[in-house]
Amino acid sequence: LDKSPSSYAWAFKNKKTFSAFLAGFADAEGSFYFSKGQARFSLGNYDKELLVKLRNRLSKYGVFASNSAAQVSTNL
Repeated sequence: LDKSPSSYAWAFKNKKTFSAFLAGFADAEGSFYFSKGQARFSLGNYDKELLVKLRNRLSKYGVFASNSAAQVSTNL
């Protein structure tokens, strides 16, 4: 399975394909939890470059993630 950054280019092609990719990715790699009385959503994956691309695209659509290193870590 090709895991190079360019192999995900199709997922960032437009808002519709990005939304579909994000839905599947979140289903597999996401989790909801409560911390300090707030509901939170987290994505975890070892592909840091992909996580950064996801965060950047979400911010383009008005969804902003924490700048915390834990939010964009490789979970190592």
